[in-house]
Amino acid sequence: MKKPYYSKLGAILISFLIILSVSAKDQSTDILSGYKTKKVAAHTWFIPGPLEGPNPENRGFMNNPAFVITEKSVIVLDPGGTVETGRAVLKRIRQQTKNPITHVFNTHVHGDHWLGNQAFVEANKDVKIYAHPKMIELATDGEAQV
Repeated sequence: MKKPYYSKLGAILISFLIILSVSAKDQSTDILSGYKTKKVAAHTWFIPGPLEGPNPENRGFMNNPAFVITEKSVIVLDPGGTVETGRAVLKRIRQQTKNPITHVFNTHVHGDHWLGNQAFVEANKDVKIYAHPKMIELATDGEAQV
């Protein structure tokens, strides 16, 4: 007996949806999965990153973002090298507190430490972003470009 056309179409559609969902899952995996948030002091956490440079496996995550939870706010240090990393750091912070993130500090000119700032600006347009004036000068002069 010949299978109806819609049966074959249904099988193809289901196969396509399975492939699509597996592919989407790979892209939506948290960039920080596999990296634990470590508490290093009463109110301070950091996420130790990989030692190698940016590559497809670490998707550009290669620094050690940190955050301090104060009584009323959160201070972030070096939020990462991509907006994706910054969003993942924000998600980790939200696992610890709902306090607003009010300040982001960038320690130096390398982009893996400050390009994640955008995620914090998206989350709070009033967030204050700080860096040493020399770091800002170097970044403005192109030092951070690769």
